[in-house]
Parts: sequence; structure tokens; C-alpha cells
Amino acid sequence: MANASNNRFKRGRAKSAALFLFWGHFMKFTSAAIATCLAATPALADLAAEQVLADQLNLLTFGGHADASTTATIPGPSGLKVEGYVIRIDDGDEDPVEIHLGGVQLHEPGDGTVHIIYPNAFPITVRTADPDADLEEMTVTVLFDGMSHTVSGDPDDIRHAISFRRMEFDDLTMVPDTDLPENLDTEFSLTDTAAIIQLSDRSPLRRDGSLDIGNLILRMALTDPPTEGEFSDLTELDAQIELSNLRSQFGYAETTIPEYTLDLSFDHFLWKQLMSGGDLDRMDLAMAAQNFALAFDVAMSFEDLEDDFIGALASGQRLTAQTSYDSMSMDMAVDAPDGAFRSVSEAGQTTADLAFDRTGFKMAMESYDNSAVIDIPADPFIPFSNLSYQIAYNMLDFDLPLQPGDAPQPFKLKFALSGVEMAEDIWSLFDPTGLLPRDPAELNLDIEGTTVIETDPFEQTNNDVPFRNTKAQLKDLRISLAGTELTATGDAEDFSTGDEFAGNATLNARLTGVNTLLDTLVGMGLLPEDQAMGARMMIGMVARQTEGEDTLTSTIEVNQDGSVIANGQRIR
Repeated sequence: MANASNNRFKRGRAKSAALFLFWGHFMKFTSAAIATCLAATPALADLAAEQVLADQLNLLTFGGHADASTTATIPGPSGLKVEGYVIRIDDGDEDPVEIHLGGVQLHEPGDGTVHIIYPNAFPITVRTADPDADLEEMTVTVLFDGMSHTVSGDPDDIRHAISFRRMEFDDLTMVPDTDLPENLDTEFSLTDTAAIIQLSDRSPLRRDGSLDIGNLILRMALTDPPTEGEFSDLTELDAQIELSNLRSQFGYAETTIPEYTLDLSFDHFLWKQLMSGGDLDRMDLAMAAQNFALAFDVAMSFEDLEDDFIGALASGQRLTAQTSYDSMSMDMAVDAPDGAFRSVSEAGQTTADLAFDRTGFKMAMESYDNSAVIDIPADPFIPFSNLSYQIAYNMLDFDLPLQPGDAPQPFKLKFALSGVEMAEDIWSLFDPTGLLPRDPAELNLDIEGTTVIETDPFEQTNNDVPFRNTKAQLKDLRISLAGTELTATGDAEDFSTGDEFAGNATLNARLTGVNTLLDTLVGMGLLPEDQAMGARMMIGMVARQTEGEDTLTSTIEVNQDGSVIANGQRIR
């Protein structure tokens, strides 16, 4: 019974997903929604309605994956009337699908441009030839307010400028019509939308554009629980997606190595979903993001990378990406027969950068105020009911050169965690009386240096190391946990010329609180006395007591002859 209920719900979700299919096809048909062009640029050449129609039909083939045609065209004194469009998708693996679009007017105002005039109500119908399909036909009407679509340029370099105050879906019908309950309210609307699409077939072929959306709303709600049909197992449903102030620019160039670019941002995103019935007593979900941005620039051939990875990067192939947001959060609460579950996670200001090009591999990330809290139902086999953590700050900065060459190249590795805290339930598993300090943990690592790359790092056929004459500096190492703190600095240099290692290194370290920690662990019964004694003896071999009873320092030197000296005493 539960599987049948889940299958019905999945089919219901598939029907709502069909709305997005309609939207995708429609946006491709209209060249997607447009940017508030500051001022219309004069056309470089005259365009005729027949040329714009040919361009439309080419677009509606979706890159050759479909066949597109008109139901009829009627020439006029100042343009062309298109009665309708038919798109047939048949990949040979599944039954063909037909998409029928309403008609438009292609008007020639006499200034070399063509205006595409849409009716205020624009119908779209999708049909399948499969008589056994759950959904045989779906029709929706797209309502426009303030729609403007101007086409300019040359036949081989066409520019679409589209804008509208509002667009929404209306009069959604399905065959069979019993699949959609009458009390299911749906809304899909876009406001203050504008876009520019530039389609150039010149050499190199280019596809460039921009898309701005003031607000996007997608909502589905049951106003009254149905007693039969696809949604009869639900007692409550209210789902909504909101997106505000989307701004984007995108591009494609069909050069020797195809280039793809994207620069996208939005101010606010929210996904809320409340649902009850079926296998769930209740589920309440909320996801949000503020001031999100994403950009990438990609020019790569996977075949070239496979044949000659370093050569491909040296030729200029690349991948760069950046993303950032001010905040991101998720809150999910589930009431089920086995009990209540809730997960809440938050992330503060975050930035991330990635670069993979002729200079090497670089990755940088920085994030503030990350946290998560998970409450799970009580269970006799699980000794805790709460899992949580907080990380006040974390960062990663990694830079590794890849191109072989005779000159030293810089590298670095930086990593930091600070303000790391975890739930008391977890501490209590091994320290129920609170003897161990709960101070926030910290970790910091900072290494920089230079190296000479003798050979291609990706073409190593044996155990040879491609890096030579490496010089590294440990600028900072700091670990703070459970009342102890380890800090260290140092440097190292590699003189190896063959399989045998040759080099020298120095490490200066300071350790505090370790004796107190060992005593506490022994008192808690987590560490036997003899093992604690062995640990103290090992530490005493490389460290000496200074600045108090629980502060140890050490200077360890590794010399070119292979000798190891700790605090002036040779130990190897």
C-alpha cells in the first residue's frame, strides 16, 4: 500500500515537473526572457519576416534534436502571420512527443527590424503518442502583460530583445483530466523580465546573451484535501519557490576549443514546502540563500586532456569558477510514526574560487559562521538524541604548479579551522562528568615554498618524483584541542638528485597542556597509567620542559647526511 501511495505521489510530482518542461521549451522558443536594454541599437541591416521565421524554426529544433514546422503562414503587406508551430521530438528510444505552440505576428515596421507580436494568451500543448502513458496530453495558456520582442541585425548575426512586465501560466488541463484535482492551486509567474540573445553564425559561431528576472514564483497548494485521485493520500500540501533579482550573462564561442562563460547572481532564493499524508505525518522544509553569485569560464577539450593533459593546459585550455553568498540555510522537520526528526543548518558569508590552467591548480575557499543541529527520535540503541556543531571560521588556499620548467615555481597550502564546537551529547559519550575542557578547537596550517618541476607530473611511469630543489617554509602550525595547544614553525630544503633523499630541515615546536590532558584521561579511565607513562617518555625524548611544568619545547634538525638532532642531542 505504501509503494502504491509513493508511486502516485511520484506521478503527481512528474506532472508538476511538466510545467518546467513547458517553460523550458517556451523560453527556447522566445530566446528566453530579456534584459532591459538601455537603448535600442540601430539595425546594421534589414531583416525580413521570412528570415526571422527561418531563425525561429532553427532554434526550435533544439540543436537538431527535434523537427520544427508551422501549421500555416499568411503573408501580409507588412510581415507574416504564423498560425502556429509544431515541434516533434523523436529520439527513437521512446514514443514521439509533439509540442504545439500558438501563433504570432511577424511585423516589419520599416526600420530594418522585425517585431514578434504575441497574443495576450499564448497556448502550449504537449501530446504523447503512447496510449498507456500516465499523462497523454497537457495544455497550458501563457498570459503576457507588456510583452515586447524585437529582432534586429543580419540573417547570420541576429539579436533578440525581449521584455515583459509579467508572464504567468493559466488554465492548466491534463488528459486524463482526473489526474489533476480541482482544489490544486498552481502558480508560475515571472515579473519585470528582460533578456538579450545574440545569435551569430559568423566565424567563430557565437551565442551570447543576458537574462534578468525581477521575481519568479512557483507555487502548488491543496486548498482542501481530495478524497480520490492522484493526491488523495495527501492531507496537506503547500510548496513554493521564490527567486528575486536574478541577473545573468552567458556566452558560447565555437572556437577550436569551445568556450563557455556564465556570470549569474540573485538577491534572494526561498523554497518552502509543507506536506502531510501518505507515509509522513508531516514534513516542513525551508531552504534559503541570500546574495548568491556564480561565474565560470571554461575552454577545455576532454579528448585533448586525455591525450596530453599538460600540453592541453599549456595551449591555453582552462577552467575558472567563482561562487559566493552572504548566507544559506536549511530547516527540515519531519514527523513520522517512529518519532520526530529535525535538521537545521546555516552558513554565513562564503566565497570559493577554482582555477585550472597553464599556471597550475588553484583552489581557495573561505566561510564564516557554519553550524548544524540534528535532533533525532529517542532510540534505546542510540546513546544520543542531538548532533550539532559550530565552525566560526574555515578556509583553504591551495596552489600547485603543474607545468615542467627549469625555473623554481611557487606553491602553497593554507588551511584553517577556528571556533569548532560540538554538541554536549557527543562529549558526554566519553566525558559525562565534564572533566575535559570544552574550549572551541582550532587548527591552522600555513606552508609556502618553491619547487622545480622536471617532468610531467601526470606521465610518471615509476616512483620517480617530478619535483626537485624544493624549498618549503612552515610559517605556522597551530592545533588547539581539549586544553592542549601545539604550535610550530620550520623550513626544509630538498637537494635530491636521484632516488636517494638529500636535504635538511628544521622544526621548532611548543606544546602546552599535554601532561594535564594525560592525567585527566587516566583519571577518567580512558587511558591506562602505563600507556600514559610511555607517552610521557616518548615526548621526553624529543622535547624538554620549559616555562612551567606543562610547557614543552623542541627543536628538531634533519641534516643532509641523514642525521636527526633533537634539542642538540643526536637521536639518529
